[in-house]
Amino acid sequence: MADAAEEVVRRRVDVALAGRIALNELSSEEGVAFNADIADRLAESLRTGNHAADRAADGSTSIVLDENGRLARLSPDGSRTIV
Repeated sequence: MADAAEEVVRRRVDVALAGRIALNELSSEEGVAFNADIADRLAESLRTGNHAADRAADGSTSIVLDENGRLARLSPDGSRTIV
C-alpha cells in the first residue's frame, strides 16, 4: 500500500514541478517532497552549471569570485572589474 501512496505523491509532485497544479494544492507530504526535489535540482545546477556564462549570453552582468577570492563584476563582454 505504501508504494501506491508514494507513487501518487511522486506523480503529483511531478505535475507541480511542471507547473500544471498550484503548490497550494499539494498536501504537506507532497510539499516536503516538492521542496526536496527543488533543492536537489538546484544543488545539481550549481554543481554543474556555468551560470556566469549563461547570464552573459543573456546580456546580464554577474558578480563572481576571481582566482584570488575577490568579488568581481563580470560583464557580458567578458571584462572583469573588482568590486
